Amino acid sequence: MKDIKKSVLVLLLFLLGISGYAAGNSSTFFNNLLQDKDYRKSITETGQELITVTLKKILETDTAGKESKGNLEVYKSVVDQAEKNGSLDEIKEVLEKKVKEGKATPQILFTLSMVYERKGMKREAYKTLEKVEKAVKEQPKIAFNLSLVYGRKKTLKTAIENDKIKYHTIPGFVAVKGGNFRIGSGRNIIVQDFFIAEKEVTFHDFDLFCTETGRVKPRDNGWERENNPVINVSWMDAIVYCNWISARNNLDPCYVIEGNNVSCNFDKDGFRLPTEAEWEFAAKGGIYSKNYNFSGSNNPDKCGWYLDNSDGHPHEGGKLVSNELGIYDMSGNVWEWCWDWFSDHKNMDQNSGLGPDSGRYRVLRGGSWSYMKEDISVSSRGRAAPGDKNSNCGFRIVQSIR
Repeated sequence: MKDIKKSVLVLLLFLLGISGYAAGNSSTFFNNLLQDKDYRKSITETGQELITVTLKKILETDTAGKESKGNLEVYKSVVDQAEKNGSLDEIKEVLEKKVKEGKATPQILFTLSMVYERKGMKREAYKTLEKVEKAVKEQPKIAFNLSLVYGRKKTLKTAIENDKIKYHTIPGFVAVKGGNFRIGSGRNIIVQDFFIAEKEVTFHDFDLFCTETGRVKPRDNGWERENNPVINVSWMDAIVYCNWISARNNLDPCYVIEGNNVSCNFDKDGFRLPTEAEWEFAAKGGIYSKNYNFSGSNNPDKCGWYLDNSDGHPHEGGKLVSNELGIYDMSGNVWEWCWDWFSDHKNMDQNSGLGPDSGRYRVLRGGSWSYMKEDISVSSRGRAAPGDKNSNCGFRIVQSIR
C-alpha cells in the first residue's frame, strides 16, 4: 500500500502542480483516491499499470474542478502520459462516457479532441472542437481560451482541404469517395464522399433499439435473429432507428420527425438512410467500379442471396463476396430502404442526387432472397409505402462526410 501511495502522490503532484492547485485540494483528492476500494481493486486484481488507472481516475473525477487555462495543461499532460503509456483507448472511453452522460465540460471536450487527433481521428477531432466552441459561446461565464480552439480548427481544416487527412472510419463502415456516375439508364449524378455500413442492420442491433425505446420487436418469421438482417421493418422504423443510434453515439441526428413528415439535414454527422444515388453508386463499387451486373460479380451466386440459392430465407451478412469497396449483400438478401421518394431518375437533382420532396412510395434497392436474379442487379429498383413492412425489406445506414 505504501508503494502504491508513493507512486500515486508522485504522479498527481506532477499533474496537479502544473495547474497551481493548493496542497489542500491535492491532499483531499489523494485521500479520497487511496480510500477508493474500486481503485485499489483495479490495481491488485486486474494487474493494470498504476499510471493507467490513475490517469483514468483523474478524468473520471474531473479533479481540476474550476475552469481555468491551467486545467488544459493538466489534461494535455494526461493525454501525453496516456499516449506514452499506450492508454489512449482507455482515456478515450472515459471521456466519451462523460460526453454521453452530459457531463462534459469544454475542457473535457478539448481533451477528447486531443485524444482523437493523437489517434489519427482528425474528422472527430474537428467535430469535437466545434462542440467546445458552441459550449463556451452558450455559457459566457466559462473562462476558456477560445483562441486555442480556433488555432487547432484552422490547422485541421487546412489539412482536410488539402486532402492530407485519411478520415477515421468507424468499424463496420466503408469510406466511399464521391464522383460522377450514370444512375440506372438515366442522367449523370454527382455523389459526395460518405460512409456506408459494410452490412445490413441486424436483428441484434434493431432488437437493442427496441429494448431501449420500448418498441415491439419485429417478427423474424421463425428464422434466426441475432446476425441476420432485420426484416419486417418500415421506412419510418428505419428513420427512427437512425436517430436513436446517432444519439447513442453522441452524434447529431439527421432527421426531424413531425408526425408522418420527415426532413433530413445532410450536413449533420449522424447516421441516416442512403439516398438512392448514394446506394447505387456504392453498390456499383464507386470510383473503383468494374461495371458488374451485380454488386461484386457478374455471377449472382457469388455475391447475392436470391430465389435460386437462398433456401427460402435471408442469411447472415458477409457470407458471400463483397463488392469493389468491401460492401456485402447489396445484391439480394433483403431489399434496402433509401431516403428518396420513388420517381423517374430524370427528376433527380444532378448536383445533389436528390429526388422530389414528396410522393407516395419510398425507394427500395437491391432485391431480396425471394426474388429472381434479374431483380438483384445493381440497377434494379423497388418501391413501397413508408409504413409498409414485410419479410423482404431491411436497411443499411450511412453517414455524411462534410
